[in-house]
Amino acid sequence: MNRKFCAFSLILLSLGLVSIVNIGQGADLTRPKGQQEKECRVQNCHGLEIQCGFSEPKVCTEMYQLGDFCRAFAECRFIKGECQFVNNDLFQGCKDCVLDCERNKDEINPFICEVKCRKEFEPYIYGKPLN
Repeated sequence: MNRKFCAFSLILLSLGLVSIVNIGQGADLTRPKGQQEKECRVQNCHGLEIQCGFSEPKVCTEMYQLGDFCRAFAECRFIKGECQFVNNDLFQGCKDCVLDCERNKDEINPFICEVKCRKEFEPYIYGKPLN
């Protein structure tokens, strides 16, 4: 019994140390203020209104918002010295599908309707060519 308790305690202590080390490592990953990332990327975490820039979002919630799936098709590119959102057929088609779900929310729950959009556009994530 005593051996099991010691082994259990050792495991808990090890997990606690790993957690402390990981927290400390996360603190080392922050960028100095004012330093820009070289990569032009989507900056906001949720929604269909894409904002582009050079830094990653500092904090994002894990709460899913309607249309977040479509963000897989969003593109930001460096054009004429600025990081800009570049619309494309896949993003716009997915966005339009989700907005239709939102407009018809009196008839069907938009999140249930969004499943139809996912089924239509998800294959493109895996390389399905446009027809």
